[in-house]
Amino acid sequence: MNLLVIGGTKFIGRAVVERAVELGHEVAIFHRGETEPEDLVDVLHIHGDNLEIADCIDAIKSFEPDAVVDTTQGEAARTQAVVDALTGVVDRYVLVSSIDVYLAYGRLHLTEPGPHVAVPITEESELRTLPGLGHTEEIDNLYIEIVALAQNELPVTITRLRECSGLTTISVVSEI
Repeated sequence: MNLLVIGGTKFIGRAVVERAVELGHEVAIFHRGETEPEDLVDVLHIHGDNLEIADCIDAIKSFEPDAVVDTTQGEAARTQAVVDALTGVVDRYVLVSSIDVYLAYGRLHLTEPGPHVAVPITEESELRTLPGLGHTEEIDNLYIEIVALAQNELPVTITRLRECSGLTTISVVSEI
């Protein structure tokens, strides 16, 4: 599989790149070029900003990605730009999000009215309806998920990171 990773030089993106290469996939990373780790596995780098990803679409198309794993989102406008540019280019868009989208998070941080929500949180748990602590509709994982899922021409998978017994795990919570 040809996998395009948006981000890919740090933290989660880097782990995705290294594991995908280990599994035998062809990988390209799309990133701003501000971080170029010398010890990163040898993959194609396409430099650009998410807001202007359409300017790099020829380079992306020449790689012929089957899917994209986006580890960089947090802003609705950036998610929209990526989804718009990649529709018709990839077969699947995987968006890495966070458990902060759940109602329990909003109640814990007093950004949502009502009593605390029982835990544990599962993939079926209720979502927040308001921006998270210190966030707005423009910058919030909940709203990037809404943007990604609002379109219906690009198959989307949402993954939400969560910590469990000191380990970071990923849950696939939504596929269309």
